[in-house]
Amino acid sequence: MMVGVMRAEDKRAMALDEPFKKRSPRVALGRAAVLVNSQGAQSDVVIVNISAGGFRVKTNDSVEVGELVTLLVERGVAFAGQIRWVLGEDAGGVFLTPAAEDDFRRAKR
Repeated sequence: MMVGVMRAEDKRAMALDEPFKKRSPRVALGRAAVLVNSQGAQSDVVIVNISAGGFRVKTNDSVEVGELVTLLVERGVAFAGQIRWVLGEDAGGVFLTPAAEDDFRRAKR
């Protein structure tokens, strides 16, 4: 018996047991916004894309993984979120409450 080797049929059975997580559709924005961290410091960002579950921004400022933030866009739309990843000038976050489609429409105008 070989230890650590899984048969193909076992892998398929495990995959069927795992919930399928489909990503929310992304809406490309390319729009200027302000990212406010938990200390109130503001950073100018460009929203690369946004979805019901989260966002991706470009910034020249330092952003910390795990930081609680508010993403402010034009027309008074604000999204509370948490930064989940940072790679160079790009950062991605999740919304603390799902964004509604109406919020996307207002943010995109």
